[in-house]
Amino acid sequence: MPVTYINSSAEVKAEVGKMGGYVCTSSNAKAIITKALKSGKKILFIPDRCLGQNIAIEMGLKSCVIGDGQNPRDADIICYDGFCSVHQLFEVEDVLFYRKKYKDILIATHPECKPEVCAQSDFVGSTSQIIKYIKELPIEQKVAVGTEFNMVNRLREKNTYVLSSTKPECPTMNETRLEDVRDVLLSIKDKSFKNEIFVDEEVRKYSYEALNRMFEI
Repeated sequence: MPVTYINSSAEVKAEVGKMGGYVCTSSNAKAIITKALKSGKKILFIPDRCLGQNIAIEMGLKSCVIGDGQNPRDADIICYDGFCSVHQLFEVEDVLFYRKKYKDILIATHPECKPEVCAQSDFVGSTSQIIKYIKELPIEQKVAVGTEFNMVNRLREKNTYVLSSTKPECPTMNETRLEDVRDVLLSIKDKSFKNEIFVDEEVRKYSYEALNRMFEI
């Protein structure tokens, strides 16, 4: 049973939809996989291997990554060998560095980070879950966060650190400027519809089915 992360193309979602599969987010992946497993089939998780592996660990399931030498027949979740280029930058050494530097620091990471990094974390959650977690911390509590640089910098003014010695920015998200948002909104107002996206009808139909199965859970 295929399950694809929402940050996949419409074409991928459509193929998943044709096969009766689901779309998921990092927030609801556990609930979606729980539902999909009721089909009695193994899960093919696309495209982020780390998210699939971390969900499997959380649920007490066995996972493998396509091409890693393990037998897929022994796995509950078979992960496509894809990854987020930003979350791959965080290493166990980064966790150890901050724990050594600040004795009482907490580590919060996104589940697209490597399983060994998540295993060393105090909290693992989606972007919205990380935001909620940190908002509920006392301001004096130090926390290092393993996710996109600009998102971390918007969380709190004090005692919040990026879990990396590098600058883990997402080049794709950073392509969107405030001027771009303004121009698109103005084009909607004057009905010129700048950057309008068109999708093949069959792709639209089946990708909608995969998305709708997620919304129904």
